Amino acid sequence: MNFVLNQPNFLKTSDHSVCWEPRSDYTPTVAQSAGADGTASWHPGDKYHRMISRQDVYLFLKAFDKAFELWEEGIEKDGFPLKESYWHVGDDYINVQSKLSEYINGEGLGESVCEKALQGQGLDKACRVRMRAMTEWTPGNPTQQIRRYAKSAKNGYQMEWPLTEVYQGIDILPLRWKVPMDQVDLHAIAIVTTSKAPQYDFEWTEGPSKDDDGTPTNSRRYLRNAIQSLNTHSVKQSLKATTEVEQNRIMATDDVVPGIGWGILSAGAVGFCDGSAQSMCYRNSNMKCLLQGTNDAHNNVVGNGLSGWLVLTLPKVSEGFVFMKIEVS
Repeated sequence: MNFVLNQPNFLKTSDHSVCWEPRSDYTPTVAQSAGADGTASWHPGDKYHRMISRQDVYLFLKAFDKAFELWEEGIEKDGFPLKESYWHVGDDYINVQSKLSEYINGEGLGESVCEKALQGQGLDKACRVRMRAMTEWTPGNPTQQIRRYAKSAKNGYQMEWPLTEVYQGIDILPLRWKVPMDQVDLHAIAIVTTSKAPQYDFEWTEGPSKDDDGTPTNSRRYLRNAIQSLNTHSVKQSLKATTEVEQNRIMATDDVVPGIGWGILSAGAVGFCDGSAQSMCYRNSNMKCLLQGTNDAHNNVVGNGLSGWLVLTLPKVSEGFVFMKIEVS
């Protein structure tokens, strides 16, 4: 069966946007908008996104089916347990990275858009080395946020996140998105089963297997709490002056100390804003559309003439270029 996707036949974001669905554990203190800000008539709505996501899932399931065939062949050939070479992609990453590095440092030297843009400044070498970064912009890896590695100021001032989440857990599906009785509810079909719950523990954890009350640890909750703890306490743990050469050779010889403090100008993104489908973002009390959940935010580290030095520890960096995005006002 062939069909043509005619986007105007789908509900638009502006027609179907929902900012809040009542829940028992939290009531917004700010009146919620009728729909998300910034929507336009040409924005695709939730039905359009659902269809595209189901196409992607179908592609993934086909690939997963092929992977199972490969794994069965691997066990038949090399025995059980399945060798890592049949499922681990680490070697493939290294192979791709090695070939790319060899090309851009050899035959492709100076040919990339990055190199052409930076040749005039003499910084094109930065395009041919591995980069490591810290940022407050989201989405991103919460472990690479600037405030995790900022030293406390001499007066004890610590860079802290100015906002907190007002509720946690998954969002409630808006009632107006309920599938009509005369349409097929694919989600209901996918989750219905008569099978017993599996006996396996499928959760991934990097910490205690049980909470203090003895209940199994939820992996994502543990990770979120760990990140929040690092954001709060890593600065306190970094009060010690950097004096060892292997930590920072410049700091070992120069008397550079933080000033009276830097802060963070928040664009509103608070929570675990990693860009994944499970992210929980923009849940601060002044939000007028809590269900919007946008992960994109440009949070900035801010200071003035009294802030002094901003001392950062760049993990796993020993030499090379340092790039910073600075806005002056």
